[in-house]
Amino acid sequence: MKQKDHLDSDDFMQKMKRTVALREDCGIFFEQELPRPAGELFYAIEDQKLVRKDEKPACGYIQIVSKAEFAQQYGMLDESGLLLYHYEENSIDNIDVFEDHVVGTFVVPMKGSVLESKVSVGFYVTESRILLLDETSMLYNVLERMTKRQKIRDLDISHVFVRILDCMISDDMLLLQKYSMVLDQMEDYLEENVSDLPHNFTSFIMQNKKELRALMVYYRSLNYMVDELAESDIFDGIVERRLQSFDNKATKLYAETASLHEAAQQLRDVYQAKIDIRQNKVMSILTIVTTIFMPLTLIVGWYGMNVKMPEVGWPYSYPIIILASIAVTIIEILIFKKKKWF
Repeated sequence: MKQKDHLDSDDFMQKMKRTVALREDCGIFFEQELPRPAGELFYAIEDQKLVRKDEKPACGYIQIVSKAEFAQQYGMLDESGLLLYHYEENSIDNIDVFEDHVVGTFVVPMKGSVLESKVSVGFYVTESRILLLDETSMLYNVLERMTKRQKIRDLDISHVFVRILDCMISDDMLLLQKYSMVLDQMEDYLEENVSDLPHNFTSFIMQNKKELRALMVYYRSLNYMVDELAESDIFDGIVERRLQSFDNKATKLYAETASLHEAAQQLRDVYQAKIDIRQNKVMSILTIVTTIFMPLTLIVGWYGMNVKMPEVGWPYSYPIIILASIAVTIIEILIFKKKKWF
């Protein structure tokens, strides 16, 4: 017999994280999450490869900084105050394109807890450098992954920025497949017996819908970001094509998430319909029982009156009343069966 306790909404996220091997503080998928080292983090491109540097390169570098470090080191840059303002909001995506630089933020939902945790990432991109604002170890892990997976020829700063964006969604389809597996399993259970489902099934479905809706907003905001980045002059034709590829991936993820959101709504509708059918059957049975006993109630009420009936003194009146009650009951049952009421 199948066990249904894993559908309890209270432990759903824990089981999801175990299924996809995620950490609560991880925004994207890593084979092994590395702790962020202390001190300044610099990356540069050498021999068409991204490498980590111990010191700040003269030009063409990527740097990960905290909010305080950015304010102290780069507070005099154009629009640095605007970047810090949106970064501190930590709730919405924003991007501003200028003649020789791009500044913005995007909010990454933690894939282990989509609704509970988000990480805000800020960026200041020019033709020669990328400044990344991140208080966590997420971007450090992204860049470390990139140093181990060198896939792009003619790598430059703008390529690195697009690769960072691409890493944000590189394994998201796996997460959506897990949602799909859970919804498929719930659909199978619905086809068996609705009474075996957990009592909090509706809240479980609503939790899924909220998580999927949050992911839909995330993917749509990435589409908006790409549209804005395409207007910048700091990206060449090759990078623009990679941006378009990234935009296509985000669009497909949005479409898949929207489909799962609709499937979750359909499951809720089916569940509610089954509950209504079950309640209707119960009410139908109660109505039939009430109807069967209504003539008997009439007889009981009739002979329960404090009035002397003519047949009271007849010795066969009692068994005749019993037989009449049984006959009325049998006739009613036969009529109900003929009408297919049960």
